Amino acid sequence: MNINEEIIKHIKEFLGFMGIANFTHQIEEPTTSTPLTFKIYLDDTNDLIGGRGGNISNIEHLIKIIIKRKNIDQPLFVLDINDYRKSKEISLKELAKTAAQKVVLSNESHNLPPMSSYERRIIHLELAARPDISTESQGDGEDRYIIIRPNKSLTYIKDS
Repeated sequence: MNINEEIIKHIKEFLGFMGIANFTHQIEEPTTSTPLTFKIYLDDTNDLIGGRGGNISNIEHLIKIIIKRKNIDQPLFVLDINDYRKSKEISLKELAKTAAQKVVLSNESHNLPPMSSYERRIIHLELAARPDISTESQGDGEDRYIIIRPNKSLTYIKDS
């Protein structure tokens, strides 16, 4: 049994303990921009996703603990349920682009709402290649957020 099959086995066992037996799964191999993803699809998510995807993160964390205790060399991976994280990633990237454009046009910093570390990472990566802005996380715990700032070292020539 390879590592991915071993991880799926533990995901199935964990969900089984939660009373969830009817689901399908898919493994999405990592790319240069995405980690290994274990996708779970089910009809009724009940509260499996949770507010702001918090339950998915907690379930993923517990599964990683189980795998670590079984002495399995685990790759970096994420758990996604009914493509919640995928759609959240798309909306976060759009939020990042819109906020960055607002910062460039106004030449003023902009604070994004508090986000999980996973969400903040998506924002930082999306905007990392832009030389006209910089990003920084501030705050603590659940109140941690991103500030997008204009890059003051760049000068712009305005038409007269």
